[in-house]
Amino acid sequence: WVGSNGPLRGQKGDLAEGGHRVPAIANWPGRIAPGQVRTETVLTMDLLPTLAAVAGTRSPDTADGLDLSGLLFRNEALPARTLFWRDPQQKAVRRGPWKLVVTGETAALYDLRSDLGEQQDLAASAPQRLRDLSLALAAWERDVGPRPAAR
Repeated sequence: WVGSNGPLRGQKGDLAEGGHRVPAIANWPGRIAPGQVRTETVLTMDLLPTLAAVAGTRSPDTADGLDLSGLLFRNEALPARTLFWRDPQQKAVRRGPWKLVVTGETAALYDLRSDLGEQQDLAASAPQRLRDLSLALAAWERDVGPRPAAR
């Protein structure tokens, strides 16, 4: 037993929400309004574009991620985006509240609005959503190249 992730399934390193969902705190007196609570998903790759913007320069064109300045300094919503993860055993895609997790030949689809713990697989009852996310994941994999080898 490593620790508790409350209602979230998985542990650090898993593609389940309990494996990568962690709170973040940003503090910059005079720039970030105190007391803001946001629930958007941001990623480590968002740091480079954000720090570049804060420094008054452009992030390299090859950098992934979003500039979070609008979220942090002006309380603006982030634009919608599709997020992808993979490791040697699994891959996942998330668009809005919908998340597809693929392990081998098995695909599981979750609606995180109503099932944050990823307990109810909706793949059979939402075939079009399953197809759309599967196609997005396949396109992303073609773009980024082969999966890393298992250790």
